[in-house]
Formats: sequence, structure tokens, C-alpha cells
Amino acid sequence: MKKIFLLCIMGLMILTACSSEKKTEKEGAAAYKTEAVFPDELPVYVKKDGKVGFIDKMGNMVIEPKFGKTYGFSSDGTAAVSVQSYNFGLLEDKWGIINTKGEYIIEPKFNMIGFFDDKGLCLAAKNYKFGFIDKTGEFVIEPKYDDIGRFGDNDTAPVNKNGKWGYIDRAGNTVIDFKFDEAGEFADNGLAMVTVNEKKGYINSSGEYIVEPKYLYSSDFNCFGLARVYDEEKDSTYFIDENGDIAIDGNGCNISDFSENGLARITDKDGKDGYIDKTGKIVIEPQFDWASENWCEGFAVIKQNGKEGYIDEKGEIVIPPIYDMVYNFDEYGMARVSLDGELLYIDRQGNVLLKSPYKTASGMLVNGLIAVSDGEKWGFMDIDGNFVTELEYEEAQIF
Repeated sequence: MKKIFLLCIMGLMILTACSSEKKTEKEGAAAYKTEAVFPDELPVYVKKDGKVGFIDKMGNMVIEPKFGKTYGFSSDGTAAVSVQSYNFGLLEDKWGIINTKGEYIIEPKFNMIGFFDDKGLCLAAKNYKFGFIDKTGEFVIEPKYDDIGRFGDNDTAPVNKNGKWGYIDRAGNTVIDFKFDEAGEFADNGLAMVTVNEKKGYINSSGEYIVEPKYLYSSDFNCFGLARVYDEEKDSTYFIDENGDIAIDGNGCNISDFSENGLARITDKDGKDGYIDKTGKIVIEPQFDWASENWCEGFAVIKQNGKEGYIDEKGEIVIPPIYDMVYNFDEYGMARVSLDGELLYIDRQGNVLLKSPYKTASGMLVNGLIAVSDGEKWGFMDIDGNFVTELEYEEAQIF
């Protein structure tokens, strides 16, 4: 069944200057602070004494802990939060939305709430039925659905009623009848993946099949107009185009979905990983023991002989595989790496910016802080390693 995923999308900007010259840890951190720009500096959430509040980049509590749960602030400066109370002996959350001052812009009265889309609608649930509200908090599409998805570019959303999926428009009118076992959101190319009798196919905005349901597994169409499918009869994974024709044949190799840079990981018959482009041409020869499916900030993670490092989009090793574990580079041009039991932060040239005093720590947060934990409590430090709070919180925002 289609699930609702409430994603907190942080709108961030960075400026990253590149240099081949190695820096000391102190010099690297100083340069990083100059190059990384945190325009929003949104508060990040913490939990203290069982309640959620928000702190600023100085570690000051700017919204007192009084909420039950949150997803954190989104780039528009709003956060979904809940207040908790007992109802017939069960702890119940009522969700609303606040601004960065902690003021309610939507009162907490919903069983679940999402984020506003670019046309001012937000999914919400009341009495455990789903609909859409406007920015006044009033339902413009009544809560009568058992499950619900987001509106696609064609302004239709998948909804579930009595175990079957169909589609509605922004006025709440049914535009495609309830006849599918599963239904996805419409992609940029105007096609949506649906499931009937455990087989997946694709429909257009009129509900007509463009690709009949025949695949055991499949993905949504990506931004390149390709969908990854598994053909049970052929026992093969390949990509189809918008007409359902085979666009890229794996020829017995395993292919991942494409990243936004137009590259997809391919694993050859010897178990080595490389990458193809969106035409199916091998652009990075399979040579790595393992390579990441996703690219972040122009880098992919690779593993050789049990150690991890990074390559660029030309397949050149830019940071040698010497680490026990590495994480993706973030939008600030920084990555966490683990080496000999230490957690380090490096820049895109491999310069060490900071050594974490604890083995559990976040990446850089939207206000320029790093959350760290001793395994029991959480606190925050800056890029210089200075603690701006004590280890005093039961939970902390780590994304």
C-alpha cells in the first residue's frame, strides 16, 4: 500500500572553494567556516524532560520544550509539531504547525499533518481519515480517505478508499476511478505506476494503461523518462521508456536506478561495480568491490579491500579508500568518516576539519551546529569543536 512520507526538506545554500593544498585541521576548519553559508539558520529540535523544543546556533532555547513530537523546521520556516494527551488511557498526538517564534499558524487538532505544497495545500488527518487543508487550517478536501499521497505535477493525487486506489484533483473531484491495488504519484512525464493483482504497470492522467500491468517490481519514472522494471518471465532487470519499450538492457548485470547526475550503478557478473550513463554506455568501468547507488555533491562512495573512499564523476579517486566507513558529502562540502575508531569530519580535499570527541555524531545541521552523543545524552558543538550546549538532551535533531 502506498505510504505517506512526511519529508522535512531543508532549503540550503553553500559556497565551496576548492584547493589542492593540504591544510592543517585548524586552517581547514577556518576555511570551512568562511566557505559554508547557512542562510536560514533555522532552529533545531531537542528533547528535554520528555518534551520537544528548539535551540538556535548559539545553543539558546528559543522555543521552550512543550511539544510531543516534531519533524523539524522546513525551508519555509514552519514546523509540524504535536501536543500529547491521554485519551482513554492511550497517549494521543494532535498535530499543528508553528513558525520560528513558536507561534501556531495551524492549531494542533489533527491526527497527522504534512507540509504545504507550492499551491498551498497540506495533507492532514482527522478521526484517522485523510484530506487536504489550506493555510487557514480548514479542510478544502474533506477527510474521507483511508490513505493519501501528494499532488503530482498534473495536480492529481492518489487516494485510497475502501481498499482501492484512485485519483482526485485539487477540488476533490474523482478523476480516475478507485480500481487499483496500489497507486503512485504522477511523474514529470505524466505517467504513474499502479498495481493490479500484484503486477505493476503505468497509466496516463486519463487512467489509460500506457504499459499494461505485467512487472513483478518496478520504479516510478525518473527525470530522464526511464523506469526500472523486473521482468519475471525473462528473470531480468532493465529500463523501459515512456512507451514501455526496453531502453537499457542490463544483459545479465544488476543496474540501480539513476542519480540526478544521470549515472546509474552497474554490477557486472564478477561482482564489480561501475557506472553507466542514461544511454546505457559504461562511463566508469566496473572495478570497485562496492560503489554507492547515489551521488552527493559530485562524489560517490567506493569500497576497495574493505576500506572506503570517494570518486568523482570521471571515476577518478579523489579521496583514497583508507577509511573504515564514510558518509556522503553534505551540501556544505563536509563528510563524516570513521578511521581506527575515531569519527572525523573532512572537506572535499580530504583535509580533517574536526575530530569528534564521541563516536555518535550528526552531520552539519542547518544552523551550523553538530549534534553529538555519549550514548545517553545529546549536546551540540560548532565546527571548532567548542560545545555550545552540555550533553543534556534525551534526543536531538540529526539531519
